[in-house]
Amino acid sequence: MLDRTKAPYKNDLVQPDIIKAQEAFIFENTPVFFVHSDTQEALKIEIITDSGSKFEQKPAAASTALSLLNEGTKSRTGSQISDGFDSRGAFTDFNNTSDRQHMSCYTLERFFPEIIELMSDVWINPSFPEDELERYQTQKAEQIAQQRKKNQYKAAEVFKNSLFGKNHPYGRTVGPEEIKSINREDLIDFHPTMYRNPAIFLSGKVSDNVLTTLQDHLQKIPVSKANNSKIKKPEQITDLIVINRPDSLQSTIRMGLPIIDRGHEDYYKLVVTNELFGGYFGSRLMKNLREDKGYTYGVHSRLMHLEDEGYMIVGTDVIREKTEDSLKEIQSELERLATESVEQFEFDTVINYLKGNFISSINTPYSLVDKFKSLYFYDLDYGFYDNYFENLDRITPADIKNTVEKYLLNNDWTKVVVGDLK
Repeated sequence: MLDRTKAPYKNDLVQPDIIKAQEAFIFENTPVFFVHSDTQEALKIEIITDSGSKFEQKPAAASTALSLLNEGTKSRTGSQISDGFDSRGAFTDFNNTSDRQHMSCYTLERFFPEIIELMSDVWINPSFPEDELERYQTQKAEQIAQQRKKNQYKAAEVFKNSLFGKNHPYGRTVGPEEIKSINREDLIDFHPTMYRNPAIFLSGKVSDNVLTTLQDHLQKIPVSKANNSKIKKPEQITDLIVINRPDSLQSTIRMGLPIIDRGHEDYYKLVVTNELFGGYFGSRLMKNLREDKGYTYGVHSRLMHLEDEGYMIVGTDVIREKTEDSLKEIQSELERLATESVEQFEFDTVINYLKGNFISSINTPYSLVDKFKSLYFYDLDYGFYDNYFENLDRITPADIKNTVEKYLLNNDWTKVVVGDLK
């Protein structure tokens, strides 16, 4: 019988061998990477290009062009494109970011010839129909106007503006005015940018037939190779910014500051520090603001990485009357990490959590390709993951204090409150 008076025996987690992405050399100017698994028929293809919002000449051109790819080509209507994907049970996801554009599709391996033909058509031959553009503009402008009434959305916009600067590629936000100002010529002008430095990622059942079919349909893509120049440094605002909404029942808090990149020698120390601070459900911030004080349902801190910048962000929604107290408690938890030694049990819990989270994140071919992408786009090699456990085990509680003092306990925090500062 299980003796519940004794703590369970702790097994040390062992660094797993991560299955590495292979490269298929089928194009001269476009790299193709894949992780094959024949345990199921499903397949994912993702085409990523250096054509995010920072490359647009007119605000909202990149996101609008990507959104309208599926709305018509020179030979297909939007309905025909939609039926082509739906009839084969395929799911598409086109996503625009500041740095890149992602065109993804989940399908079955036997339907890949039809799916890649569809994807190549919308990528190469979009017609950007005027009526679909007008419909998109009306819906998107109204969506943004409604979203801006929500504290979380407004806080995210103001936080970006303040951390990077309103005119910085990472700090710009798009409103109804920018959406409505786009015309069809803007989309046609931007379209060639969507061939900039493409990379293709495949995961799932990547058969020889899939690779051959891919080569047949995409070999004539007018690839544009270009070096990405580093963008200007942000113009950060470190004052407390308050957007008063006295009728709000809660206040949204967003705080953040620039951080080191993943290749830095102290990066693993920052990862552990973040988890202790606010990175998981048992973190210091969660215990303080949720469990002890009851100010919020949840609070988190995260390390975010863009191509040219990285930052830590702390986010929470708190009881309106406890907004100022919450800001003080967040600062207090930072100071505690800098002045008080972390107990070994708490430290070991976080290390094991990170190890377990890593193991669970490499269970599928899709997640394995996601892991590879985070290396590929940040000029890292597989040593970053192969030595993950070893690097975590080198960290000590004393490193946490030093990391907070060195990188977090300063006046470089951007702080935004949307709600009521009481």
